[in-house]
Amino acid sequence: MENNFFKLNILKQIKKNQGNELLIKNFLSKNEVKKLVSIEEKSGKYFVDRQDGRKRSLALNGSNIERNPKKWHSEIQKIILPKLKKVIPRFAITKSEFPPHFFNNEFPTVMHADTGLDNSSIIYKQILIPLKFSPIKKNAVKTIIFNKDWYGPASTFRYEGIDKRNRALDFTLKDLNGNFILIKNLIDFKNIALKNINNYFYFEKGIFYSNNFFINKLVKLINHNKKRYNNISNKHITNGKLISKNLYKKYLTHQPREDFTSLKIKTIFDWKPGDLFVWDRTKIHCSNDYTKHGVKRKTGLAIFFLYPKKKIIKNNKK
Repeated sequence: MENNFFKLNILKQIKKNQGNELLIKNFLSKNEVKKLVSIEEKSGKYFVDRQDGRKRSLALNGSNIERNPKKWHSEIQKIILPKLKKVIPRFAITKSEFPPHFFNNEFPTVMHADTGLDNSSIIYKQILIPLKFSPIKKNAVKTIIFNKDWYGPASTFRYEGIDKRNRALDFTLKDLNGNFILIKNLIDFKNIALKNINNYFYFEKGIFYSNNFFINKLVKLINHNKKRYNNISNKHITNGKLISKNLYKKYLTHQPREDFTSLKIKTIFDWKPGDLFVWDRTKIHCSNDYTKHGVKRKTGLAIFFLYPKKKIIKNNKK
């Protein structure tokens, strides 16, 4: 496992603050959940808006990133902050941190760790509040925490090693049948599309149609992805033991089985709107493949916290 990203004194403090996962049932009332869902759905503006999902900030304007809780949408402040202070009395969010947000996903979230990109930050806890999934099916949506801690920079995990120069070239793209297809290298995919200009072509069990509009779309994705937050790594793999075939088929079929090599499932959170999940930001985690149960979309709220220190936005319990 990669463990030389954080400064040694910072790493010691991160490990000191680690603990078990926490589930708080009915953290929010049904009415509070309804209000938050309404804010997300009526936003119309997002700081991430892709085929597989969108992200809305907690500011009044969903495309404006806002980390300071005092500047969040007034309704979000009113609903979240008083209850959050009882669970995590002291927390911080730095200006370089990935912002607190609503997420509205069509494709299940792949395996990753939200450790940030600042090696001098004492990363702490992260929270997830399930808000909605549709159609509603009991036990269909889950968040899965694995047994390993990751002390590298924020990363998405794949079995195959990715050249750092091309780390942002993978993308999940919807084909003509509405199926999401993993494109491991957008540049290679664009070259295949260029060879099939004005024609249909098959790629990884998906079917696409190539024309100038499609090519321009791929060029934009390539340029945009160079700024993507997460690294791509396979350094979570420390042995050749594959995850159980039964567990893979039950939960994880949205991602290749090889990607989960060396890992075991530690905790499974069942999605129930209004509950609160809390876990260490060093934990590798992902969604289950809820599409197998007919679920089309899920909406939640996520915040990443640091342990307070000087020169960061602070929230002090009154």
